[in-house]
Amino acid sequence: MTAAQDPVRHDPVGRYKALLGLAHTAASEFREESAARAAALGGEIFEAGRKVDSARKAEDSVRKEVTGWWREVQKRVSSVSWVSTGRLPDPDPTADPDQLDAYLSQIWNATDRFYEAVRRAVWPRKF
Repeated sequence: MTAAQDPVRHDPVGRYKALLGLAHTAASEFREESAARAAALGGEIFEAGRKVDSARKAEDSVRKEVTGWWREVQKRVSSVSWVSTGRLPDPDPTADPDQLDAYLSQIWNATDRFYEAVRRAVWPRKF
């Protein structure tokens, strides 16, 4: 077919309809891609929210454990007038959450050594 015989080139209405069809097709494809991307992002946001909730619960659990530990230390040394436990330590924002078990192990070991040192210092009284 020659250029002179091409109805789209010489027919403004036909050309308009062809362009309108292309625009409609492009808009439909874009809408489908956008909907798929929105669904994927929605899933990612939901999953991120679950992770945040899980991390918040883990943080609350650790705070309760550490606070309980601190209160126990305060209770045990309250009878020793020269020992002051001070206030509850602030959380360390630079701490690695993956090392939590190691940190807690260090705390328990240090607490045991502390109790032993206080016990020896107040001997022969009971601690």
